Amino acid sequence: MKIPIFAIACTAILLLSGCKDKPANIVTEEVTVEETAPQPAAIVQKQCFLQVIEAKADYAGGKTIRDSIIFTIDRQKGDSIWGIFHWKPQEKDKKIASYKGILSGTTGTIIANSHAEGMVYNEEVIFTLTDSAVAIKYGEMAEGKNGIWQYKEKNNTSEQVLDKVECK
Repeated sequence: MKIPIFAIACTAILLLSGCKDKPANIVTEEVTVEETAPQPAAIVQKQCFLQVIEAKADYAGGKTIRDSIIFTIDRQKGDSIWGIFHWKPQEKDKKIASYKGILSGTTGTIIANSHAEGMVYNEEVIFTLTDSAVAIKYGEMAEGKNGIWQYKEKNNTSEQVLDKVECK
């Protein structure tokens, strides 16, 4: 806890003035010291985005299958961002990733620690954030020298748009 300089100065003056007699006609002047500390960067709490994809199966009488893609920004502080990226197919193995990265304007570049089909790997994910949606880039990837899977051609990608939803 920080103690304001003014409070320390007043305490010191009171302690010192109590040690000697003070004539009644002396007027003391109160000085206010205003301390300006840097303000913390804006912190944005949880935001959630969802896309549910429906398709007809080639089996079981063409029943409807619903896959869900969930992108959660758990926290943003300044340009740092982190959260969860989860792909939940109805009938297949899932992919879940925790990520950390940078949000520069409306463009995010993150490194996701992904777990899918018994494998664990790091991959680059690029997205664009708006007030109502997030557009995540998908494209061919290759493992980089640093062991992170990256887009082969960032300009030759498609986007999956997830609508903003209320977080549960």
